[in-house]
Amino acid sequence: MLGLSARVKSLRGKRDYNQLSVRLELHADDLAGLWANRAQRQFNILECGDIEAGIGAASAAGDDTIQKQSQGYI
Repeated sequence: MLGLSARVKSLRGKRDYNQLSVRLELHADDLAGLWANRAQRQFNILECGDIEAGIGAASAAGDDTIQKQSQGYI
């Protein structure tokens, strides 16, 4: 919606691409947290354990986990 993903992808192969890619992922996590907070306040939709499950999923699929699995180090 903000066009950030397309802008970062357009820099693939450039010097700062990896850093910007990580920042994009962190920004997405931040926006997800803001959405969850707002949705909870407005609609009371979250159940016990939802936040922990989301954090666990993000951790399991994060760049550090993928790099460790593919290269053996971070």
